[in-house]
Amino acid sequence: MVNMNEVKFTGRLIKDPVLRETKSGKPACNLSVANNRKYSINGEDRIETTFMDVETYGASATAAAKCLKKGAPVLVDGSLKFQSWESNGQKHSKVVILAQRVQFLEKAQLAAQAAQPLAMAA
Repeated sequence: MVNMNEVKFTGRLIKDPVLRETKSGKPACNLSVANNRKYSINGEDRIETTFMDVETYGASATAAAKCLKKGAPVLVDGSLKFQSWESNGQKHSKVVILAQRVQFLEKAQLAAQAAQPLAMAA
């Protein structure tokens, strides 16, 4: 059996990117992306929104923080990562996308992205 963990996700940022540094000083950026899925049930059109947190590192983190703003459309290419933590005695968990590539989808973003290195190492 082959193990595969690969995801492509498109959507719009629901808030501005948050740039930070890892403990080793490497740039890291957190993005929150919403995707709308349209479908019909019994002829009634519906929309289901999925929200995903995205993490990216290195040059892509710096470029995302510099070029993206709330509402910007993006294509995220990466893998799923499970995170768990405890806060005030409560256990929490979530699944995030560990982005290997964040592609900007608007012309102004594309121009800014062209000036940035795109290599993304996780």
